[in-house]
Amino acid sequence: MKLYVELDAATSTKILSVSTYETDRCFNEVEADGTVDLSKLGAYRLEGQNGVNHLIYDEENYIKSLKEQAEYRAAAKANELLIALMQADFMDKADDETAFELKPLYPKFTVGELQTKGMKRKYNGKLYKVIATEPFISTAEWTPDVSPSLYVEISGEEYPEYKQPFAGNLYMKGDKASENGKKYICNADNVVYAPSITPEYWTEVE
Repeated sequence: MKLYVELDAATSTKILSVSTYETDRCFNEVEADGTVDLSKLGAYRLEGQNGVNHLIYDEENYIKSLKEQAEYRAAAKANELLIALMQADFMDKADDETAFELKPLYPKFTVGELQTKGMKRKYNGKLYKVIATEPFISTAEWTPDVSPSLYVEISGEEYPEYKQPFAGNLYMKGDKASENGKKYICNADNVVYAPSITPEYWTEVE
């Protein structure tokens, strides 16, 4: 039976598809001595006989093709995992301004998840960053909105309202905050108190 096959351009031997008539893709003429199992195309090879290419079933070829397919799927899965890990690493390391722009992409806060410093999660429509220095497991009682020692909100505002900081989240030089309608820039590191209490550590922005 005359058939037409599509060959892999990289190998010129691997059969990708078969047709009973010539097409733009299947244009290599071959002879098949029996029914071709389309579910096992990887098992077939071409063998020249008297100047004619015959489609020959080869069990070793089939086993080899199954192995190649499994390796391809494993590599694709590993690549997807790598991309996910790289994305998660980038998103957790992103500065607050960038993180706020990426807010739709962050996962929602869930109970029972290991929380590490810098991790960002959404809760009730707001984005929060873990500030606790030691890892912990999230609980229903310690949600981001009521646990200022564990989380800080990323508001997206250039001068967010001053909030009492905790260890691991002290105001650093260059940080911005607002208090009583006024805007300030922190001019020292590890500042705890508000501009109204320690004005020497803050510069008011007109």
